[in-house]
Amino acid sequence: MIALKIFSILRKAVESVLLVVGMGFVAYFTNELHDSYTADKYDKYVYDTGGLGRYEFFLYTTGVGMGIAVLGFVCTITGLLERKHGALAMFAVQAIWAFQLLVSTALLAKVLTTYQKITSDSVTFCKKWDNNTEDPKYNYKCSQLTAGVVGGFGAMAAFGLDAIISLVSHIKSSQYSSL
Repeated sequence: MIALKIFSILRKAVESVLLVVGMGFVAYFTNELHDSYTADKYDKYVYDTGGLGRYEFFLYTTGVGMGIAVLGFVCTITGLLERKHGALAMFAVQAIWAFQLLVSTALLAKVLTTYQKITSDSVTFCKKWDNNTEDPKYNYKCSQLTAGVVGGFGAMAAFGLDAIISLVSHIKSSQYSSL
């Protein structure tokens, strides 16, 4: 049982790192994009009108995911997951959040692929941003979104694995308790 606890703690650490990496890159990209939009050349109310909605949804999902990872870490350390239905409750939370990460990261990936296809003056936005030809005051790049997508899908896989292991733990504990 100690080996399972150590493995669970390591999975929580991996989840946390992936979530923080994804959140950090996308937050930086969103901040720079917001600043460039509100600098008077586009929409001064881009934040208020929901123009950054997919970025915000991803940031919300990764933020709450961090809370769930920390909660899972605390529950693992204190032994709450070993109590009756503790692993089942954690399975439900992790499975729902794996799906939530799947949706929000897929939406972010759609934004990224759109930026890679849309052209302005026959050059994609990603090439402009990566070469910093559009506005050198701001530092937003498609590689930041790519890092967010990789972090999001990695965290989703880690949450899914954690959910499966929690379900298996619940099934095994309920079999032993019925003997």
